Amino acid sequence: MFRVIGTCVILSLVTGKELSSVQLDIDNRLALATQSISLDVLYKHVRDNPGKKFVTSIPPLLSGLGELVPFAKGSTYTQLLDLLNLKDVNEVYRAFPSAYDRFLKENKRTDTPQYFGKVYADDDEPFCKKFTAVVESFSEETGTVDFDDAKEAANDINYEIKRQGSRGFNKLISSSEIDSKGGLIFVSTYEIILKYALKLDITQPNYLLFNSENGKKFKIPAFTLKDSIKYAQVEEIDAQVFEFELQEEGLSVVVFYPNKKDGIEYVLEKLRKPKVFNQILENLEEKCLQVTLPTPNERVKADLSKSLREVRNVSDIYTPGRPQFNGVQKKCCTYVTSNLHENSISNRSVPGQLMSKNAEKCSGFYKKVKLNSPAAYFVVSRSENISPTPVISSVFYGK
Repeated sequence: MFRVIGTCVILSLVTGKELSSVQLDIDNRLALATQSISLDVLYKHVRDNPGKKFVTSIPPLLSGLGELVPFAKGSTYTQLLDLLNLKDVNEVYRAFPSAYDRFLKENKRTDTPQYFGKVYADDDEPFCKKFTAVVESFSEETGTVDFDDAKEAANDINYEIKRQGSRGFNKLISSSEIDSKGGLIFVSTYEIILKYALKLDITQPNYLLFNSENGKKFKIPAFTLKDSIKYAQVEEIDAQVFEFELQEEGLSVVVFYPNKKDGIEYVLEKLRKPKVFNQILENLEEKCLQVTLPTPNERVKADLSKSLREVRNVSDIYTPGRPQFNGVQKKCCTYVTSNLHENSISNRSVPGQLMSKNAEKCSGFYKKVKLNSPAAYFVVSRSENISPTPVISSVFYGK
């Protein structure tokens, strides 16, 4: 009897380890998909729109499409799983709640970030109960509006958007983006206040003289961090890399700062190569630095579906009559019209930023750096044994 009980205990422990290993593998594959799509989207924007500011967020896009996997059939099912880098619907059920907890869920201690996601359909074609249950398990919502009255439908959706976060979001969708024939409209918002777990140097000027790619110079709001900061000069991408730890556990700001002021496209092209992004972040070392960087204060909209279609083959999902979905709505011909998203990024000087667990490592010598030319900025989720996941990806040109 004793031996049997002992055997049962050992088996349960092994099973627990196996489950943990399986979950890490699932989390890591979704993280790699998020990272790859984020870098491809950012690179394509910079290549096609030089000098134009861009901010995007891929996790809300993948979350919305993940909700459709349990109801997808045939080539649509395969297309979605390939996009997410997952093997089957069971992995989808396990991957997204884990991702939500890591970087979308609000930190009650810091009151940030704040995430909201909702999928809308025409009120003549309501959602099936099972689909609504799946969406809720992803910590998102479903709703209906009258697609026949496009102006009123847009007003209803925008009213819901304005109520999110600190209530600073504005008009996300226009009446022209409402299709009276149906389709699903995914909307989302992500608001984060960057509260650094690093010492703020309040003795420095609160502006930078920014050098644009076209040679123009102008002043922009800035702030200075003076601390032990993760850093590397990376020859492979011809850029300096900085990682600034945030008070939100597991989140940091990563900056890829080209050595040449017109080098942002080159840097992003190199980052798209497999494992480069991960390897660079793994090899950063703490250095005593005084870094002056732009103060973010952005509310930026993005058509995530448009960005995705430019870098991945997902035509089935967005074309009326082509997707194979069953059980999303009572009609047979469900498809996705759009995935619309708005980011809010701001910086706040709080008393906690005057304190630092790393500052005592520096005895007075600081390398001084000013990030005063175009660069790529990421808000990244960092978890042990999981690839760094870009939550927000952006390129900054000073304006």
